[in-house]
Amino acid sequence: MLTEHDIATTGQVVGLSSGEASRRLASSGPNTLPDRPMPAWRRLAKRFWGPLPWMLEGTAILTLLLGREMGGGHHHGAADRELADRLPAVRKGGPGTGCARDPPAPAGTGVP
Repeated sequence: MLTEHDIATTGQVVGLSSGEASRRLASSGPNTLPDRPMPAWRRLAKRFWGPLPWMLEGTAILTLLLGREMGGGHHHGAADRELADRLPAVRKGGPGTGCARDPPAPAGTGVP
């Protein structure tokens, strides 16, 4: 084994001699690691490990905990349902359906 003393006395780093390399190869075998394939479940799990997957997973969990629907941008929450409930009255021009900046529309004439 190469020590700091060997480097300090010779001033250079030298490798193993051919004889020492042959002896180590015979006693320990080649300096390689076994090639083991990664199981499919581990490759899949690896895709969900990292900062971006953590943010997406956290967002999904928060969304589920808050009781909101997930989808392609179409959120039908309580505000949307309330607006859908008011739409027939708005079309008829009923009370409370006019704009605050306009004078109230006469009943039955529709929204101006």
